[in-house]
This record gives sequence, structure tokens and C-alpha cells, in this order.
Amino acid sequence: MLHIIQSNRMEVLQAQFHTLLKSAPLSSPFSKEVVLVQSPGMSQWLKIGLSEALGIAAQVDFPLPSSFIWKLYQQFLPDVPSESPYNKPNMTWKLVSILPSCLEEPSYRQLQQYLQHDSDGLKLFALCEKIADVYDQYLMYRPHWIAQWDDGVDELDDVDVTIAPWQPDLWRRLVKHTQSLGQSDYHRANMHQLLVRALEDADVGTLPERVCIFGLSAMASSQLEIFQALAKKTSVLLFFCNPSEHYWGDLVDEKTQAKIAAKYVKMPEVEAQQQQQDYYFIGNPLLSSWGKLGRDYFEQLVQVDAQWIDGFVEDFDDTLLGKIQQEIYQLAFKGKSLTPDKQWFISEQGKLAIDLNDRSLQLQDCHTPLREVECLHDHLLRLFHANPSLTPKDIIVMMPDVGAYSPYIEAVFGSATAQRYIPYALADLSIEQEKPILSSFVSLVNLPFSRFGVSDILDLLAVTPIASQFNVEEHEFTQLKYWLERVGVKWGLDANHKLDHDLPALSLNTWQHGLNRLLLGIASSDEQHEFNDVFPADLVEGMAVNSLSKLLILSAHWPYLSANSIKRRGYTIKHSYFDK
Repeated sequence: MLHIIQSNRMEVLQAQFHTLLKSAPLSSPFSKEVVLVQSPGMSQWLKIGLSEALGIAAQVDFPLPSSFIWKLYQQFLPDVPSESPYNKPNMTWKLVSILPSCLEEPSYRQLQQYLQHDSDGLKLFALCEKIADVYDQYLMYRPHWIAQWDDGVDELDDVDVTIAPWQPDLWRRLVKHTQSLGQSDYHRANMHQLLVRALEDADVGTLPERVCIFGLSAMASSQLEIFQALAKKTSVLLFFCNPSEHYWGDLVDEKTQAKIAAKYVKMPEVEAQQQQQDYYFIGNPLLSSWGKLGRDYFEQLVQVDAQWIDGFVEDFDDTLLGKIQQEIYQLAFKGKSLTPDKQWFISEQGKLAIDLNDRSLQLQDCHTPLREVECLHDHLLRLFHANPSLTPKDIIVMMPDVGAYSPYIEAVFGSATAQRYIPYALADLSIEQEKPILSSFVSLVNLPFSRFGVSDILDLLAVTPIASQFNVEEHEFTQLKYWLERVGVKWGLDANHKLDHDLPALSLNTWQHGLNRLLLGIASSDEQHEFNDVFPADLVEGMAVNSLSKLLILSAHWPYLSANSIKRRGYTIKHSYFDK
């Protein structure tokens, strides 16, 4: 059966999860708990809590919902591949092959105009990547659209397809191309009902003894249907963070309410018009405007057949943050719940008084991401000083994009020493962000077709494995960067390399010109007299010649990586930066 455990506090849901594992362990110690989470960060938080509550966190799997459901496809449907031929990367490359042959047809005129003057194919790839993402969203959230297109029906009941008339035809071409490659016909849209029917006849012994779903903020209706079918055979527990104990599925923000009112102004007067307008409430503006995704998810859960278990906490702190949480919990604003008076939300009347010493909610305005992280670091140090019982594991820092902030976090938190050092860990990073060497590999693959920009080369040399290959130490890297800036290296291997980019063959600002200036500067300190049109740069002195020699060894590999050289050698790269 499907059980929905709801609370307005995540720590309460976590405690109930611990109680479940303590009081009702699985029948076999060799069986694994299956806990579906939204992100690796959530799984890490649950693991830490489990180890504290139970003494150990073992035999627990934390898959993502889509990965778990794909394993069900593989288990209950025949010949399901390990990777879907209709995932975004696969669809992108197939569309790159298909789309150019379609552009002459009238329905593709919009795309043809967009792809004009796309000599290098970058716009084509970017467009196909975006189309693949759109199709992926359709497969997840609009499977009935895909089903209709598969049946040869272009028109859709709930949307005007003439806005993008090429989409149905291109989808069918994509399916046909996939079949011609001998790949599976399975995708999420046509597998869904097959899996639901297979689960109805499934043997209980083939299913997990228990499935927990923890902390999801949204779920596709197709996924929810699969969990409902699963709940008929085994125990499924969904831990749902609900900010209010009241029904809030009909809350709308001020903008949406204004649109509704404008709509009824244009309609003929009907008896139910006033009642329909009064049906929608703003409630708490923060919840109605920022909680739209959660509201839709809540509406989905309300409509399913499930046993609800409440764990709401009505005890709120007497702080600004506590008051905001309480008003969201009561669907109130300035003390009034579900008021129909629109002026109440913009008037000065009823505003809550704030204690000047209240620091429960703070807004910090910073001019750069680096400054944000510096302010965060200083703030955490103040918290640790004010409360000695507080530890780093008690704190979680959330941000919209961990990858964008990770360099600044490493710079600020990683460089702190002695008493200013705070132990930290980054979660939810992509594999490329966790292992920069992978991004470097991609950069190396693209290097032959690049302009050999100085920033691109220095970014590669900053990666530890590549720097180690050429024995470049950290202080030498800073020195090399300074030299290249002083001699004016910008891009291009030499004058001939600029010809490859349809520019005049000028050696100025190329790597060859800059390195020649540094080498000539060793032999002559007189920067006023040129030799073969090259003026010396008196920058390298004494033992620093060793550092320059490492840069010269690195530059000796570049002729082998130029696009023309690779073409002459049949696309065989003879030198590798990853020999070690």
C-alpha cells in the first residue's frame, strides 16, 4: 500500500524514517533498503543521520527515481537495453544526422532560417541538443503526445501544434532512424503502460520488500502511476515535506489572480462568475509565488489512493524566521488567513514588528560570487565562536549551481589556515566538475580546431596531472603566466596558423613570436634593438631559464596537434599528455 508521511519539518521526516528502519527492519539482513532521493546531497544527509541514529548506515541504496524505474523496465519488459536510445545525448546526435535533410520541407522553414550561415555546424548541434531536451521532457511529462505522434496523428487536444509544425514529423523520423540503426523501439512513453500492466501480474518475491521515497519536490504523473502500481504489491512509503497542514492546492499569486480577474471581465456575466473568482486565494504570498511546483506536486498526491500520516509541528520560534514559517503553515499574511481583501497584501497595516537583534533571517548583498563566499566564511566563523557546540556537520549551504560556485569555495574555504579553517565537502557536482581531468580531455580533443588561445593553454596547464607531466610547479605556473602576458601572447601558433582562420599571416601576438622574444631576451638584454624583426624581452634571469624550458617542451607538442597536422597524419595523434 502507498503510505504518505507528511510534515512541515524535514528533521521530523528524517526521524520517522529512522523509526521505520528501527521498528520494522527488513526480513533478511542481506536485503537492501531502497530509498529514492532527488539528489546525491539528500542521500548524503540521510546517510549521516542513519549512522547517528542507528550507529551504522549499511545495506541502503539511494537511486534516483528515473534510474530505479528504468531498472524496473529492464526487469519486467523483454530486451530493454541498459541505456535508452532515446536519452538526450543519443537523440542529439541522431538529430544532427537527420535534421539537415529535412530543412527543404515547408514545415521546417523556421529551422532553415535559423540555421542559415552555419558553416561550422555549431548552431546545428546546439539546436539539436535543445530539441532533444524538449523531446525528453515530452517523454517524461507528455507521453500521450508522443503516443499520438507515433500513431501518425499530428494534432493534439490540449495545445496548438501549428506553433511548431515540424515537431511531430521530426519525431517520427527520429523513431525511423533509430529503427534503421537496429536499436530498441523502447522509450518512456511506450514502455509506461507495459510496465504498469506487468506490475499488476508481478510476483511479490521479484520486487523490493519496501520502497521509500524521500524529499522529492516534484514527480511526473507517469512516475507516480508506477509507484501506485508498485504499492499494490509491496510497501511504498513517500516522505513528503508539506509546509502547511491546510489544503493549499488552490492558492495563486497576485499576478495569476489578476489574470483570472481580467479573463472574467471579458466573459459574459454568468451566475457562477463571482464564485469562481472567489475560489482562488493568495493565502501567503511567499508560498503562492515560490511554491508553484510544490503546489502541483501536492495536488497530484491528494488525488491518489493512499494512507496519510501527519507529523506536523506547530511549535515555532519567536523569531522572524519562525514567524514566516508559522504564517506559511497557517496560510496567513500579517496574521490574517485566506483574506479576500487584496489591499491587505500591499498596505502598511498589520506589518509584523522585527526585533533589531533578530538574526534568524539575513540578506547579504554582494557584488561578486567570490564576495558571497567570503561573507559566508566570515559568518560561519562568527557562528562557531558564538556557539561552541555548533559543528560543521550541523550546517548545510544551498546554492542554485554548485559547479559555478565551486572554484570560489575552494579558493576561500580551501586556502584558510589554522583557526580560520572550516572542514567542508561539496555535493551534487557533476563528474566533470569533480574530476577536472575529464574536462581537460575534452579540451584537448577540441584543441586542434581551436585558435590555441593563451587562456585555453593556461587552463590546461593549471590541471595538476598535466602540470605534473611537464614538471611545472605552482610558483612556475604563476611566473609563466606573467611572462606570456608581458610579451603579448594572445592566440595562434605562428603566422601560418592565422591563415587557417582566414586572417593575414602576421606573427604578432602568436606563441612563436612571444617565445622568440623570451629566448632572445636571454641572449640580449637590450630591448631597443631587434633581431630578425623580433625585439628581446628581458624577463628571464638566472635559474628561471629552467621554468622557460618546461614551457618550450610543452610548445614542442603543439605542431602535432594542429588541425592540418592531424589531417596529414590521418587523424592519428602521436603525443599524449596523459602518459603518466
